[in-house]
Amino acid sequence: MANPVSFWLNRDPRTQVASVLALVMFAALSATPTLISVATHLLVIIFVVVALDLLITLAVRNKLFVPRSALVTGLLITLILDPTTPLWLSGLTSAVAILSKHTLKINARHIFNPAAFGLIASSLLFQAPVSWWGVSGNPWSLFLLAVGMAVILTRVRLKAIPLGFLAIYGVYLIVKFSAVLAVTRLIDPTIFLFALVMIPEPKTSPMIYPWRSWHGIVVAIGLIGLLELFKTALDPLLLALLLGNLVAVLVFNRLRPKPQPVVEATQ
Repeated sequence: MANPVSFWLNRDPRTQVASVLALVMFAALSATPTLISVATHLLVIIFVVVALDLLITLAVRNKLFVPRSALVTGLLITLILDPTTPLWLSGLTSAVAILSKHTLKINARHIFNPAAFGLIASSLLFQAPVSWWGVSGNPWSLFLLAVGMAVILTRVRLKAIPLGFLAIYGVYLIVKFSAVLAVTRLIDPTIFLFALVMIPEPKTSPMIYPWRSWHGIVVAIGLIGLLELFKTALDPLLLALLLGNLVAVLVFNRLRPKPQPVVEATQ
């Protein structure tokens, strides 16, 4: 019989991320006193993202598939969007996220992180409350995200993205507050979900590997700019991510790595 750990490690990275988020969701559900309403919130969102992703892909490409990315998007929206949100708005947020994935594209790659785009759009148009409820104050979320995503990001060579974000954001917190407060804020499960799952999403990160390490840095700079220069009711983490997605499309994806010099073989 196959080792369960080895079996998990050999899965599609999207399946791995979905499994980590599912564990985080289970931890959140086990701690909520309003289990039925939150579970209904989850089911509506998952149904909308999966059904819409399948229907659009079937209509455009005449192809059925396992909607792994949609599951990740649905779990992220559920963990971030306040569970007291009306069900129609939860469904609409999910639909906007999937529609952005299929329509806002360049070179077959969606421009924006779908979950972040859906949440920001709903917040802007309908004041949908973003609370990060699923990870707020939950130490199990911190543990699951840290362990699970560290393995996944190392495997897919994306760990430089969250490390760059955490380094720049950490320096900002130290300068603005103190080292102790910086550590406290950096080990917040909300920051871990954002830095380890949302920022390094492969389809919205720079395509060329040498520039990927800059993606987290750009998002951190955007977040600092939003916190210091602008006062907005929109969630600054999600907004900074969308700005970073734009920079990836408009700047990094147009750059090419410098060619390496050819070294002559010697006898």
